[in-house]
Amino acid sequence: HTAAPFHFAANDPAELSEPSVKGTAGMLESARKHGSAVKRIVTISSAVAIMTPKDTPLDEYDWNNGAVQAVAEKGAAAGNFDKYCNSKVLAERAAWEFLDKYRDEVGWDVVALNPPLILGPVLHEVSGPSELNTSTKMMFNAFTTEGSKTGGGQWANVKDVGRAHLLAITRELPPYVPLSAVNKAEGKNVNRFILGGLGYTWQDMLDAALASATHYQKGAIGSITSRPRDMDNTRAQEVLGTKFTSIQDTVKETLEDYEAKGWVKV
Repeated sequence: HTAAPFHFAANDPAELSEPSVKGTAGMLESARKHGSAVKRIVTISSAVAIMTPKDTPLDEYDWNNGAVQAVAEKGAAAGNFDKYCNSKVLAERAAWEFLDKYRDEVGWDVVALNPPLILGPVLHEVSGPSELNTSTKMMFNAFTTEGSKTGGGQWANVKDVGRAHLLAITRELPPYVPLSAVNKAEGKNVNRFILGGLGYTWQDMLDAALASATHYQKGAIGSITSRPRDMDNTRAQEVLGTKFTSIQDTVKETLEDYEAKGWVKV
């Protein structure tokens, strides 16, 4: 997982896309030149590289070409979310295009994991909530007066994402398919996998917290009649053998982690 910017404040789209694309391409080029013992490279992409308007659940055949087009046409005037999505699409495509170009030369294959917003306990050392990264800060804020209680998206549990990395390294996977040969009707696709991807609202998170702790802000319990649609994670379950944690368990273990750090009282 090469470090890449994750924020929604870039003016120039290249501020997000260049580190993402160059980081991915640089890693693969290094493996091509020096990785004679490498068998597989697992790169973490994003569910936003998949998101596109459609009436049926999104799956691994989908690409967020709309964001790429918006950035190509509008440049700095494109929406901040489109700029971020564009960077993830370009970075993942760079990986598949690199493999297509050098497949006969290298002795390894590539797997892309596509999680949405990653939530759960915080492993890395931080002195307090103010140092949390974008995704973890969003969840922490949902349980404070600072956070939004509206809106939502799709999510994945951080431990599930970690386990998926191990499975992606060790499992036997479907044979290599060039990006140009991807065909949904024939069941041919590159080895990319949606992780988690169930729709949520922040009210869902509050509802889950309030099931065991009554002092959190209630928002409007039970008020959600619709939420962002689920993504289809069947392929990750069937091919990788991945299992996904419930929103209730994710919220519970996250709040317990916050309490252990002295940030909240459960």
